[in-house]
Parts: sequence; structure tokens; C-alpha cells
Amino acid sequence: MTWVYVLPKKSDVAETVKTDWLPMVERQQDRLVKAIRTDRGGEALTHVGEDKWVPYVEWIGRKLKVDMLRMPGEPTNPKEAWEGPNGKEWKKASDEEMGSIIENDTFDLVNLPPGRKAISSKWLFKRKTDADGNIERYKSRLVAKGYQQQEKKDYNEVYAPVVKGTTLRTLFAAAAIKGWVVKQMDIVTAFLNGVLEEETYMEQPEGYNDGSGRVWKLKKALYGLKQAPRQWVLLHWLRTPFFMALPST
Repeated sequence: MTWVYVLPKKSDVAETVKTDWLPMVERQQDRLVKAIRTDRGGEALTHVGEDKWVPYVEWIGRKLKVDMLRMPGEPTNPKEAWEGPNGKEWKKASDEEMGSIIENDTFDLVNLPPGRKAISSKWLFKRKTDADGNIERYKSRLVAKGYQQQEKKDYNEVYAPVVKGTTLRTLFAAAAIKGWVVKQMDIVTAFLNGVLEEETYMEQPEGYNDGSGRVWKLKKALYGLKQAPRQWVLLHWLRTPFFMALPST
């Protein structure tokens, strides 16, 4: 992911990162940033002791690596989530995730063919907070364990095009100069719209297993699948009449 800030002075970088960029990243990721490292070996620790800060290094023109911390109190498994203090909220979030998967016609429930292996899945639980850190909603996501996929059986191509950083910087520079309004949008359960080309099988998820021994034959992508980004970009966006690929990208 690339962030671009147009700042009038070099001395504004550290303060902008601390007061603007860092809180934004922590809100988006539902994590605390533990450390930020540059590609030239510099490092800045963020939350140290009683929320103290270690002075920032020079970051201009450098690539940053961010280490994230799990937010306190976030469940690590369904039992902890659904049977814990906020079990009702977490279970509702999981039901909504399953509802989206079913509504998008993501799978067929079938018997596993001979010679094929079904991958498993994992539930992830996140709290979404506002700018002041107040909980806005509980988010649950079902993620396929893509590392269990077998090449040439469960997937083939995994390459997915992305926008070049130079293209984004050009766009933002032009917007800053001409006073344009730049907007972004978020697609809910985006990868569920990508149609799969390969036969991929997955075990029924924890908490939603009917006990029949059958598995999901995935018709559309799930988060975690190796080919999910490719199916979303190439087989969905680039086939719509409203978007086109940039020649530079």
C-alpha cells in the first residue's frame, strides 16, 4: 500500500507521520503500530512503556516496514469469540459474514471427489473503531488457508496487476495542483465477487458444519486463496464497461 503526502516543508514529515498517518493506519488495520523501519536500516518505536515515543528517523523517500500489534481483547478463535464476554456481537458478525458468502453464491455443498484434498479455513475477528478509539462494530471474516492449496490442482496463475506507485503519485500531484477532489471506495467482501476457474474444495467452516461430511466446492474466491486477487481484478473489474486498465500499469 502506498501513502502520498504533499508537504510544504521537509521538517513537517515526522509530525505528519505521528499525528496523521499513524493514527489512520491503526484505525484501518485495527492494530497498534509497534515499530516502523526504513529500507536504509532506520527504526522508530511507537508505543513504548506508558505510550512514550522514540524519536523518529528521517523517512523521506524511503520504504517503510510496519510491525503491527493485535488489539487487546480481540479473540483468536471462534470458541473464544462466541463464548466470551462479547459473544453475542461476535456471533452476529460471523452470521453476517456467512450470509454474505451464501448470498454471493460462493459455493456448492458436495462430496469430495476421490484423489482431491479439501483445504481448511480460519475465522478472524476484528473490532472496528472510530477516530477516538470507540468501538463502532464487530467484524468477523472467514479466510481460506491458501497455503494448503496445491498448484495445478487448486490454482494455476496467481499474478494480479496493481497500480504502480508512480501512477498514484502522478494522480495525487495533479490533484494537489489543480484542486481536484480525490475519492476512494471500499467494496464489501470484494473477493467474493471473483469467479474461480479451477476446482477448489474447502472443509465446512467451524461453527457452520452440518455434519454430513461434505465439503464446499468453491465457485467464487474467498480471502486467503492464492488466486483470489487475480480473480477479483482480472475477471471482475476489467470485464466491466466502466473501468479500463491504464497502459502505464
